Amino acid sequence: TNVLSYYWMILAFEKKLRESPEARIVNVASYWAGGLDLEDPEFKRRSYNNDQAYRQSKQANRMMTYGFSEIFEWDIMMFKALTKKYIENTIIINKRNDYWLNDAFQVYMMMEYVKKYYPEVKAIGKISKIWGIKRYNISKLEFNGKYPFVYQFAARKNLDQALSTRSDSLSTFNRKIVNPYKAGLVSFINLCKNFIKKTNFN
Repeated sequence: TNVLSYYWMILAFEKKLRESPEARIVNVASYWAGGLDLEDPEFKRRSYNNDQAYRQSKQANRMMTYGFSEIFEWDIMMFKALTKKYIENTIIINKRNDYWLNDAFQVYMMMEYVKKYYPEVKAIGKISKIWGIKRYNISKLEFNGKYPFVYQFAARKNLDQALSTRSDSLSTFNRKIVNPYKAGLVSFINLCKNFIKKTNFN
């Protein structure tokens, strides 16, 4: 119960936590935490020791807390990898001329996923809550707000390249960042919504 009670409590309050932009979870664990043996957490291959069991449970609490704090980054990384593979296996395109079509689908799916499951996340993540940064407008920019922000920045600096530009003629900045963002924002994507909505994000 030293570990599972923390876990189930967090899950029980998850909905309320997501609804509150300033919500936070504080887990308290003993300074004596340590010595967690992930190969034998239940002492099936070792002699049971009360002190060691206590230390292990507190170390597990620390690790679990860290894991929950990083869950957004992990989830987004997995979602990007899975959707990239899914799109590549579903849509056959000319990768030199029509590369942006795959980018458009992936960015749009990412935006919909974040809007549904992580509406409170900011573009610069946890940094947005640091004193001294909170007063700047960038700290209020939502995660999905980064797409038009980056595209507009590139356009103002005359760094933008058209989506019709062949992939081997694009700058690295446009190929990896600006054009995928722009592709996900262009108006034609509305024509693809019916296809996207068939994808189950659950």
